[in-house]
Parts: sequence; structure tokens; C-alpha cells
Amino acid sequence: MKKSTWASFKHINIGLSFGLSLIFYLLFGFFGGTWLDNRFGTTPTFLVVGLALAGYLIYREFEKMIRVLEDSRRLEANMQESMLDKEEQHRRRVAEAKESLSHARSLLTDFEEMVAEKERQALRRIRGEKDEDIETDSRGEIKKY
Repeated sequence: MKKSTWASFKHINIGLSFGLSLIFYLLFGFFGGTWLDNRFGTTPTFLVVGLALAGYLIYREFEKMIRVLEDSRRLEANMQESMLDKEEQHRRRVAEAKESLSHARSLLTDFEEMVAEKERQALRRIRGEKDEDIETDSRGEIKKY
């Protein structure tokens, strides 16, 4: 499924969980307080205490839900940042590999030119041709043997 669908399901799950907790705490506080009032003959006391306890538990549940949502958002942001870091590392590795490949190609080209020159010199010797008396090195300076 798409990411947005999963996010919607997550939000629906959190909303249902909070709603059911709210109903459960209120009913438990109301019926528990009423039962205790009938049992001990104190008409509004335990009902008020039960509803106050339900209010406290609902508040605690709400804080827990907010904390879970913030942790989820923070975790998702960290995961996205981690993915961006991995992509950046991959780009750097690719750039380094391209640079290394370019350097290797230039070295190979230089080596091929050197081998071709040596082959030409060897062929001249085999044919009995004279080597040139004056040769230049890679800096363009005249070499003498």
C-alpha cells in the first residue's frame, strides 16, 4: 500500500484507541462510583471521585498518545535524513569511482602510447633502419644516449 494509506490507518488506529479508552474510563468511573455510592450510602461522593479519576486517566492517555505521535514523527524524520545521507554517500562514491576510472584511462592511454613507440623502435631495429639520434622525453627536452 501507499505510504499515505498506511499513515491514514495509523491515525485511525490512534483515534479509535483514544476514543475507546475515553468511553471505557468514563463508564468505569460512572458505574464504579455509582456502585460504591449505593453500597456505602454516600450518594454523590464516589461518583464524583470516579469521574475525576476517569478524567485523570483520560488526560494521561491523551499525553501518551501525543508522545507516541511525536516519537513517530521524529523517527520518520530521522529515517528520511538517514536515507538522504545514504544517497549522498552513494553519489560521492560514484563520483570518486568515475574520477578513478578517468585517471586509470589516462594512465592506460599513456602506457599504450609508450608501448606503441617501443614497438616502432623495435621494428626499425629489425628492419635495420637507423634510430633517430635525437629523441625528446616527456617534457620535450632533448635526450642524448
